[in-house]
Amino acid sequence: MRGTIIPIGENPDFNSLVEGLLENTLSASEMRYLESLLSNDPQALEECARRMKLHAELAEVCDPVHLELRQDRRMVIEGRGESRRVSMREIRTAHFGNSRATAILALDDTRDRGWWSLRKLALLVPSLIGIVVAGFWLRGTLSSDPPDIPPSGPEDGTTVTTPTWSRRPKNDGEMRFWLENMVVRHNYSLPEVEAATGMGQSEILKTLQRLGIREDEQPVNLSKATVSIMPYPGGRHTRLDGFSQSVNPQRDTKFSIFTPWSPHEYVVVDLPEAIHTSENLIYLAHTDIPTRWTKMNVHLRPLEWKRSEHGDLSYIRDLPDGSAFGVEVKLVDQAVRMGIWIRNGTLIPMKDLWGQICVLPAPVEGFTILEPAHSLFERGYTLCRNNGGNRWIITAWHPLQRQSVNRTYPCFHADAKFGDCAPGETVHARGWLSFYEGDDVGAELARIEATGWRVGD
Repeated sequence: MRGTIIPIGENPDFNSLVEGLLENTLSASEMRYLESLLSNDPQALEECARRMKLHAELAEVCDPVHLELRQDRRMVIEGRGESRRVSMREIRTAHFGNSRATAILALDDTRDRGWWSLRKLALLVPSLIGIVVAGFWLRGTLSSDPPDIPPSGPEDGTTVTTPTWSRRPKNDGEMRFWLENMVVRHNYSLPEVEAATGMGQSEILKTLQRLGIREDEQPVNLSKATVSIMPYPGGRHTRLDGFSQSVNPQRDTKFSIFTPWSPHEYVVVDLPEAIHTSENLIYLAHTDIPTRWTKMNVHLRPLEWKRSEHGDLSYIRDLPDGSAFGVEVKLVDQAVRMGIWIRNGTLIPMKDLWGQICVLPAPVEGFTILEPAHSLFERGYTLCRNNGGNRWIITAWHPLQRQSVNRTYPCFHADAKFGDCAPGETVHARGWLSFYEGDDVGAELARIEATGWRVGD
């Protein structure tokens, strides 16, 4: 948008309403009036859309930013003698941008458009300053290049091909947690630990020995199988099929739920795998489909789950436009309760928001193939049964967007519905996952409903 001249609409009442919409300051009656105006005036609708697009484009010119306000007066003399005509014209412009792009906000001809005054320009300046501040904030939270993975060559000097999902633990405390997570809980092989950490196998063995971690070690609390949750370490693909639809899966959003049937059997939940609006894919936990951000060559930095002293898991993901989403996971009475919220930090309503939430049960015996005859969609729950048995994995989300089962990946879904989210607002959804062994599924669903999970603890 270098050198773009962006004119302002001419109706003061309309412009005030549009500014109120962009600044989220309209009252309910003003919003209804603006909606009526836009519904009946195509030109007003086009102007409003153009102004909203301008705000979205401003992020492109804010890193770093140059802001310059100019006011020019021009005298134009036309004709000769008595027929000579003299006219005055004022032009005020705000120039802002950087070396890549410059925008010019033109507030011109104040004689004919008297409502544009220095006072109006003064009101505009704080908004531009806010954009500058937001630009510098974006610089600290975004990278124009893909995320950097810390270098992690093995101590023995051998060459290791490090996949992009590898993350070397930063200190001994984190090293112990992740190696126990991988080797003791998830039964990782050395190549899988190598893929997850970027460490060479020789270094892995030395570190396991130094930290006293054994593959056959069994934590005290796992003397018998019980439901538990842990962050998923990555390095091992969560699917058995359909890899081209899940390229470079990120561990940021994935956690494992260990079953009550075996201490080493677990399902992986991708929370969320994706977040959709009516117009954009604003988050994806793998890289085979471009998101709104990757189309602009903006890549989100890796993050990790926060682990509470009680074993609860949570994280918050900030998005480039000022929006964010957060996730909480906790274990309650041998069932997993989940929550996700999305905050609209933009000036534009988010329409038809929904979260794609994937449950991947391949590590559990009997769930490597999900036969349609063994899957149920009942009362808003998605239920999958093991082949030849009576063990069930049950999940649900409220509000519910859709349900599905993929036979060969294998995975199944109960996806969360958020609906519309106005600027500055936050929307929520709650989820459930549990295990059941038995033949009376109806009674089990009634028991789950009685817990009140849809409205909280």
